Amino acid sequence: MGAELPVADAEEVSAEVIHLEGGRIGRVEAETVNIDQGGANSVKAGQVEMQRSAAVQVNAERIHMQQSATVALRGQELVLEQSGVALAMADQAHLQGSRAGVLAGGTVHSQDSKSIILLAGEVHGNVETILDTRGALIAGMAAGMSAGVLLLLGTLLRRRR
Repeated sequence: MGAELPVADAEEVSAEVIHLEGGRIGRVEAETVNIDQGGANSVKAGQVEMQRSAAVQVNAERIHMQQSATVALRGQELVLEQSGVALAMADQAHLQGSRAGVLAGGTVHSQDSKSIILLAGEVHGNVETILDTRGALIAGMAAGMSAGVLLLLGTLLRRRR
């Protein structure tokens, strides 16, 4: 193997190492993927490096993003620097000046970052969040109880008729 493939635009690419500069890939599968000022629909790799780039879905063991954005990503180790993600799941997450919609991680290290929902076993550093792990649990219980009460009321009202 040992193949290194520079790519400009493609629908589907598979190689050991892929470098995308300023282009677009529909689906890519490789051991190492480097994207610089490009975009990808789906990336599956051992290691992903993104600079000033965007992707819809990224699944990799190690993900490092600088000034980049993704909709959904999953990995063992995640490093975000001035980047954004809608949904992220990682064993270890390191955020610096980044934003996440929903971030689920075993251990999260954060510096000047924000999230809407943060679910983590351990959090180190400062992260602004609307809903943390405890808040999400309470909100879930409250939503479940509210739905149960509404269903009970609906059942009682139907019996009266």
